[in-house]
Amino acid sequence: MKGRTFRGAVRVTNEFGFSPEGIRIQLSESARSEESAPETEFPQGLKPNSTLAAYGTAKAVPLQPQKSDGFSFRWTWWALTPVALVCAAILTPYLLRNGSLPIGFALERGFALVCHQRPERSFWMFGGQVAVCARCLGIYCGAALGLLLRTSRRTALQLLIAAAALNLLDVISESFGLHTNWLNVRFAPGLALGAAAAILVSVGVQGNREQHYSRAIQYPGRLRP
Repeated sequence: MKGRTFRGAVRVTNEFGFSPEGIRIQLSESARSEESAPETEFPQGLKPNSTLAAYGTAKAVPLQPQKSDGFSFRWTWWALTPVALVCAAILTPYLLRNGSLPIGFALERGFALVCHQRPERSFWMFGGQVAVCARCLGIYCGAALGLLLRTSRRTALQLLIAAAALNLLDVISESFGLHTNWLNVRFAPGLALGAAAAILVSVGVQGNREQHYSRAIQYPGRLRP
């Protein structure tokens, strides 16, 4: 069929044609077709650029996923790392009392790099002191839980700020003698702090992946996975 020029930019047929980007455009034979944007068909998950569509061309861009403030569960093998730390800290007194002195001593010295290990602030199991204090143990347990949860970045940041404020309040209240050395009170804020920090990390990693895939869709062949 004989083609015609649409606004001097794109050559299409009277009924169906193809733009330079390979997107099919349907034009009306009425006089109003030149004043309205042509109807286009796009692959699922893409949307046109409305500015270019009025001139017979369209640019496909990926739809941005809508973030939810709720929580979702997603398994990751990285959650086993803090679980391993919890098990190692709890098993340290058992190893020290049952003949595995080199391993137990190595674990105890290793945890001493990140924890004060004060006996009055630590749980006791297997007849000995756990290798980390109650607060650090709560942080490790919370991190294992937080790595399995997903939420929006705003919610994760709010949780981290609230958890840090809770731990600071506990330290200040104990310093002023408002409460004594309560191990459970130390463990609970540590649990919240570890979970909030891990959620923020997992949300950041997930966001970087989504951004990379979005660019890969927009510019295929330019980015490597």
